[in-house]
Amino acid sequence: MLVNNAGRAHAGTLLTTSEEEWQLMTETKFSAMRRFCKVVIPGMQARNWGRIVNISSIGGIYPNPQLTVSHALSAAINNLTRSLALSVAPDGILVNAVGVSAVMTDNWAQNMLPNVRDRRPELADKTDKEIMALLGKEKTPVGRFGLPEDIAAITVFLLSGRNQFVTGQTIEASGGADRFM
Repeated sequence: MLVNNAGRAHAGTLLTTSEEEWQLMTETKFSAMRRFCKVVIPGMQARNWGRIVNISSIGGIYPNPQLTVSHALSAAINNLTRSLALSVAPDGILVNAVGVSAVMTDNWAQNMLPNVRDRRPELADKTDKEIMALLGKEKTPVGRFGLPEDIAAITVFLLSGRNQFVTGQTIEASGGADRFM
């Protein structure tokens, strides 16, 4: 079993993101994932069984132009997930992605909250937790940010022997949101 979960959301448009930021994000989010898959698949093929879950973003399906780098790479992850799933399914290997939206993590707080604070000065006096609760109510039909446990539950199923038929899919774990903040 392999879970690829690396990277972070990077705020910026095509024009505001430097070449260095593009390269760093590509290496972190996409190239490392691709390399891990390439290393583990031969062993999975030898056993005629394997599970790979790539953590992506709903931005790969519903892009936000303020997160161009992250969402372009998420689309690439989703595409590679599907392509890889089609090529290794005959070997008993199931490959899927989980497209997450806003999940209440330290990573989100460190990388996305500063951008929210810049764009929404009326939130300046709010704590991080208060801002995340407010955004969850505003932007997510279920009324809250995701929790790491929400993503873990989906991932555990996709990795398990109970999953015998789901492959090549990007499962949207977004609380019903059709865009990433």
